This record gives sequence, C-alpha cells and structure tokens, in this order.
Amino acid sequence: MDFQKQRTDYLTHGFHSFAARFPPQLPRLAIEWHMKNAGFVLDPMCGSGTTLVEARLLGRDSLGIDIDPLARLLTRVKVTALDEFELLSAKKSLIENLAEDFAPGPCAQGSSALKGAPAVALPEYLDKDWVTYWFLRPVASELSLVKRRIDEEKDQALREFFYVCFSSIILTKGSSGVSCARDLAHSRPHRVLPARKPNVLKIFMERLESMTKRMIEYNKACHKEVMAEIIGQDARHIPLADQSVDLIVTSPPYATAIDYLRAHKFSLYWLGFDPNILSIFERQGYIGTEKVPKEDCQRRLETPLGHPVADRTLRQIAEKDVKRAGILHKYFEDMRLVIGEMYRVLKKRKYCWIVIGDPSAKQVRIPTTRILINFAKSSGFDCIHILPRRLDRDKRQLPTNHVGPNKGIENRIFREDVVILRK
Repeated sequence: MDFQKQRTDYLTHGFHSFAARFPPQLPRLAIEWHMKNAGFVLDPMCGSGTTLVEARLLGRDSLGIDIDPLARLLTRVKVTALDEFELLSAKKSLIENLAEDFAPGPCAQGSSALKGAPAVALPEYLDKDWVTYWFLRPVASELSLVKRRIDEEKDQALREFFYVCFSSIILTKGSSGVSCARDLAHSRPHRVLPARKPNVLKIFMERLESMTKRMIEYNKACHKEVMAEIIGQDARHIPLADQSVDLIVTSPPYATAIDYLRAHKFSLYWLGFDPNILSIFERQGYIGTEKVPKEDCQRRLETPLGHPVADRTLRQIAEKDVKRAGILHKYFEDMRLVIGEMYRVLKKRKYCWIVIGDPSAKQVRIPTTRILINFAKSSGFDCIHILPRRLDRDKRQLPTNHVGPNKGIENRIFREDVVILRK
C-alpha cells in the first residue's frame, strides 16, 4: 500500500506537478479488486485525474468532479488520447512558429535576444503589477509569445494539451520553473530572483517533447472505447442518479494543509481564466479553503457538528484561534455532505475508497480519519478496512500548520489511511 519504490509518473501521470497527488497504483488496485466487470468509477474530488487515467488504462468508464479549474483542465488532457499524427503535426507547426518568434534580431549578433522583444505586449487580461513582480520582464514577454502561439491552435484538445505543457513550466517544484516564486504548493509563495534569466523557449520545448512522448505511449496503452469525463464542479452536489456508480476512489483535500488555488493562480492567470475566480468569495467554495470570514467562523462554532471527537477538537483549536476552528468546522460540514452524496450515488454492496491524512493546527492533531469514518457510518456505510500508508519522506511531505515549536520536517504528515467503505 506504500508504493514507495514504484514509479508514479508514467504515461500522462507525469504531465504536471500537483500537490498531494496519490500514487496511481492505489486506484489501480481498487479497480482491480472491486471491478471485475464493466461499470463506472467515480472520483468526486479528482484533482489531477489520477483515478480517471488508471480507469481508462484498465478499460473502465470513469467520471470526475473537481471545483478547481486547473484540476479539471489537467484531468481532461491526461485522459484524452490524442491521435499521434495530429499531435505531431500540431507540434511541428507550433515549433516552427516559436522558432520564428524567438529568432535573434538583426542587432543581436547571435545572442538569445528575442526579435522585437521590447515591443512584445503582455496579454490584456493580466495584472501587470502582479506579473512583473513574480516574473522577470523578459520572461513575461517570452511567455506571452508562447501563449499567443498556443492560442492559435484551432483544435481544442490539442490546444489544451499545449496549455498544460505551458502551465507545467510555471508550476514546478524547486527552481526549475520560469517564475520567481518558490514553495508554491506547500507554503505562501515567496519571491526569489534567479541567478540568471530562465530560458523559456528551451524549458518549454523540453516539456513539450517529454509530454508528446508520454501522450503517444498513453494513446497506445489506453482503452479508447471507454468513457473518461469531468461531469461537475461540486462534490457536495454530485450530478448523478441514485445508485448509478460501481466504485468510488478519492482523496479529499487535507483540512487546513494545502491552499491549492493559491498555487494554481500562477497558471490560471496566464491561461486567461477570469481573475474573479481567484477572489475570496470564489475561494469560499473550495473544500478546505482558508478564506472563511472571521464572523462566519464564530457563527459556525455556535452550532456543534454533533460528533464528540470533532467538537472536542474544534473547542481545543478555538481556544487558540477562533478563525482556524471555524475553517475546520466548515471543512467537516462540507465533507459530511460529500460523504452523503457518495453514499447516495453508489450502488448497494459496492465499495468506496477514501485516502485520508490527519493534519494538525495550533498544536492540536486533527483526527480526520476517525471523524470522516463516523460520518460515513452515519450515512449508512460499513467500514471494512483501514489500511495505513506510509508516505515517502523524500517525495511527499505535507505541511500540518503550526505543529510543535517549529515548522520543521518532523512536523509534516508521513502517514495516510486508506479507508475502505461498503454500502
């Protein structure tokens, strides 16, 4: 269940970084155990689409839901098998156009300067102050050129494939990306100027080459006759009929641990999403969001959840931080709705796998696994197994928000629970 020595970035799984992604071997195992025949697999909080990719590789129809627009884009691209000839043809045209854009100007004398670089305008939808703070001005100009050429691709599936390639060089771990932002996923991003200007064209071309090879391999390996679709944005209101799903495999957001949208906005801005999607009001729709008004937090705490462990945990946190306790209250209210919906759409005697971790806040451990299992039992589920899963200390270290006297490595999450429920 740990999968620590197994490769997790094969085929389209390696397209794009995504915080707290579970290993593809886990949904594969669930599908192989519980779906001997055809049927529908649902991931109501599908993230970057790991469950849906594995379902299509195994010849099972799959459905996904996620409120995060970048997650929905990644999932669509990762499960869509592009025709090899069409992909290579579109890639060739894109490369030729970029080669023309990035050709040295007549005065560059062989330098890597862009032809007409000073005149390259940033897209009108971008906040110029934000862009020039987080990206070097020449880098922003070069990204604008790449984005403009991708926009010219008429086929939507191919265009979205190139968008994911573009996004992947913006959202990267460590110092391998093109922005001045560091620690995008695991803490508030901070600005670090690079020692030298990133070579946007080189980085993009390397990613394009890698993703193209992975897509061609995926196209040969997947079952094209099965369905893999995003069907909604809100796991609290699943747009499916009662008892219509054969298996659920999902990993909810970590309570108080990761602010996905804070990281994803770096790509969403560049991809042209409505900036309002990044507003506080939109962020309140995210399960696990930290953007809950303080007055709302206080009001929420006046209504107990009705679960002794959950309410005791909230009281302990509220003694130190009312806002943090209110945020956690909202998370558990939302998750209770999600679990109720999962029970409704799952067929009788079918299984649901939930991957859960226990983060902490204000030096209080949050027994998330125990609380969500109680919610599941209240909805009608039987808890069949709780399988511990050790996380690789070198590959996946999730923050737990202010545990202990410092924020060092020993205060991170190193274990998850795979909870197997049956209706």
